[in-house]
Amino acid sequence: MKTTALDHISALHDDSHGWSLKGAITGLVAGFKKSAADRSLRRQLMGLDDAILRDIGIGEDEIWRVRSGDAFTPRSWM
Repeated sequence: MKTTALDHISALHDDSHGWSLKGAITGLVAGFKKSAADRSLRRQLMGLDDAILRDIGIGEDEIWRVRSGDAFTPRSWM
């Protein structure tokens, strides 16, 4: 009997172990979307004036991290 790509995909689908190919792909896509949203937010913050960054709680010593696009949580936000 000839196996097809669908047979291989079906073999990966195993609900008895609590995961499925669909669930894994859904989680992967969600991770990519969150990463893209985080990068977009960092780009927007990079374009803000220093005074606005201070107003939203970013410390003077943390502004360079915003300007360089670092992913971090400002101290005052924790």
